Amino acid sequence: MSRRSSPSVRGVGERGAALLAAMLTVTLVATLAAAAMWRQWRAVEIEAAERSRLQSAWVLVGALDWARLILREDARAGGADHLAEPWAVPLEEARLTSFLAAEKNIASDAIEGLPDAFMSGRIIDAQSKLNVNNLVVGGKPVETAVASFVKLFELLGLPRQEVSLLTANLQRASAGLAPAPAAAAGGA
Repeated sequence: MSRRSSPSVRGVGERGAALLAAMLTVTLVATLAAAAMWRQWRAVEIEAAERSRLQSAWVLVGALDWARLILREDARAGGADHLAEPWAVPLEEARLTSFLAAEKNIASDAIEGLPDAFMSGRIIDAQSKLNVNNLVVGGKPVETAVASFVKLFELLGLPRQEVSLLTANLQRASAGLAPAPAAAAGGA
């Protein structure tokens, strides 16, 4: 006896193939949709990072322009530098996200997720710091600078004669001579 496929068995196989094809189609569509969503999310993240980078660059340029303006005005005014001048007043810490909240087109809900960003700054006169080159000007020791170094060496517990050696070697360097040996210059 030969077995023949009954119509009901053949219909089950066709329905199974159709179900399998439908499941594969749904899987393919879901995979493509997930890939599209991931690309969209990535593009949004890249745009947000680029926007943050540009805003940071603008803040930095603004701070540098502020410093240039203050220093240019100080140079134009002339006179001796002192700590009561505008350049010596530090820029106190300012919350940058509060400036964003003042914008009309940014909702306060959008600001809440942002990390706090602060900006502060100050200009420091490098000449006001202790400068070894001030010990010798024009090949001759400057007594006030030497006295400052002597006081510093005393406060630090360093040998006072080292200031004399340092001054002598700076004089030799300004004359284009080689530094004196430590033993020979110590008696000078």
